[in-house]
Amino acid sequence: MSTPRCCILVPTYNNGGTVATVLRAILAGGERDVIVVNDGSTDNTAEVLRNIDGVQVLTNERNRGKGFSR
Repeated sequence: MSTPRCCILVPTYNNGGTVATVLRAILAGGERDVIVVNDGSTDNTAEVLRNIDGVQVLTNERNRGKGFSR
């Protein structure tokens, strides 16, 4: 039987000051797929996310909710 994998979805909006800490804690927990939805942030969130390895980032140009993201 194979080991189950986990996918974690992290929505963020103007969390440039905290999102790196949250993502590093998630990534330290083991192998898993991490998807971050940058939902129209107007602060430095996009820049912070560019410096985090191991996450897939979806970006909405304006705040529309994570369900809108593709």
